[in-house]
Amino acid sequence: MCNRLVADSPHTGAIIPHAHTADLRVATTQQLGYPPVTPTVLRGRGFDVRVYPPPREHGPAHVHVVKDDAEVVIMLEPLMVWAVYRMRDADVVAAASLVERHVTTLLREWKAMHDETTEIDEVARAASE
Repeated sequence: MCNRLVADSPHTGAIIPHAHTADLRVATTQQLGYPPVTPTVLRGRGFDVRVYPPPREHGPAHVHVVKDDAEVVIMLEPLMVWAVYRMRDADVVAAASLVERHVTTLLREWKAMHDETTEIDEVARAASE
């Protein structure tokens, strides 16, 4: 079972269980030139944090943070702003802060979608055996 993080209020978030990756929340981003349906793995403070699946996307691990018609791409390892498209500086800082607070979960989601495992997953798997 996969978990998806949804942070609908500016201060709190909740893990919402889903049966499998295909159950991701989706949103349209046609105005940004992306496919009409894309997975949103985190929502909070007016932002949608998205992880796109292969073959469109590739490493290094990163997320797309969208607000209105603006976007920032943030690398997860190491955590850094990679590219900014029409987003105000204050929103870039807020988006980076949101990603930083949830980087472990977002990295796990990215790796799961790209068929990679994380060290945390390996430790959990070894503990359950």
